[in-house]
Amino acid sequence: MAKSRTFRKTRRTRRVSLRRLVDFLILAVVLWLVLILAGRFLRQVAIAQIAELTNAKIKAKKIDFKFDGSVSIEKLVIRPEQREKYDAAILKAEKVYARFDIGSLLLVRPRLREITVNDFVFDARYDSDTGQWNTAGLKFKVAKGGAGKMPVVRLERGTLQYSRVSNARVKVATQIPIDARFGPAEEEPGAYSFRITTAEMAKAVKSTLKGLWRPGRITIAGGISSASVPAFERTWDIKVIAAQLSYEPNNTYSMELRIKDFLGSRGTDGDTFAFDKPSFLEGWSAFSTLQRFFARYRPAGQIDIGLTASGNLERLSGSKFEGKVYCKDVSICDRKFPYPVEHIVGDLDFTENSVTLNNLSGEHNDVNVTFNGFSKDFGPNWQYEIRIKSDNM
Repeated sequence: MAKSRTFRKTRRTRRVSLRRLVDFLILAVVLWLVLILAGRFLRQVAIAQIAELTNAKIKAKKIDFKFDGSVSIEKLVIRPEQREKYDAAILKAEKVYARFDIGSLLLVRPRLREITVNDFVFDARYDSDTGQWNTAGLKFKVAKGGAGKMPVVRLERGTLQYSRVSNARVKVATQIPIDARFGPAEEEPGAYSFRITTAEMAKAVKSTLKGLWRPGRITIAGGISSASVPAFERTWDIKVIAAQLSYEPNNTYSMELRIKDFLGSRGTDGDTFAFDKPSFLEGWSAFSTLQRFFARYRPAGQIDIGLTASGNLERLSGSKFEGKVYCKDVSICDRKFPYPVEHIVGDLDFTENSVTLNNLSGEHNDVNVTFNGFSKDFGPNWQYEIRIKSDNM
């Protein structure tokens, strides 16, 4: 009898263990299926939220979901919504890591918390055939599933390039290696802070810009140098730059800009800019006049600049602005008449169609000279009157 009871108890224990093992296997299979489905779902959510964040089309070669709540994306491409005859990609990245907020996963409202983009090329391209930028439709906004929060975005080991299309042919004008970080601003709720730096290069000064963005306003501060931009024929450094841009949904804008200690070197015999004139300056005759002035007189030295501007972001060449240039120590030398004037100090006022010289003073060896006058209505109706005076010539 005792053996029979022991045998029945052993069989019952085995059945319970077997049932538990079967239940565990079923649960494991269910969890495995859930994870597969969740992974597929979250891969689609990640791409959808990036597309909604940038208002652009997203394509990727491979997307993998990891159990730590992150998604790995290979060969990510961001393109404008409109179709083009050529590859109009805005951004191409070798590798992208996107991490979801764990709390949002538990609430079944997945939200991207971090996006890291590695080895990328951001191409700002202007099509002179159509008059359109490939970035025209690129608008950063909070995804609907994002609970009103934008993710932290890190851009690492990347290149910012400006290119142009003419007769359906693409020409890369300049490239700048950059790193950047964008994220919610702790000091101002609802705002977004950013920091952009040029990558370290041999014989190049590292440029840094940091700022704050919120819908309708952007503020920027930092210092920049042309040393890392090969498109510029003459080198220059800006020690301090501060700007605030306010804009409306209809693209009207106003801007205040302050530059302190702008240091410029004298260029070589080439043109002021080695690349094509920026498209938004086409039709603005003042820029052509400025280019001719730099090419002929080769100014160099140190200045400060104050500027206010207003207009429409879609028609920048029609902007209105006024400002002042404070010459601290400037030199000029006419290519056609090599009579250098050095140590120029004083200020000049300018608008979009005029420049006024306010008693600028300089030296040519032992000769002291002063400059007064104006230049206005740049273009075919150009008018000017420059008065040069010296008491010891």
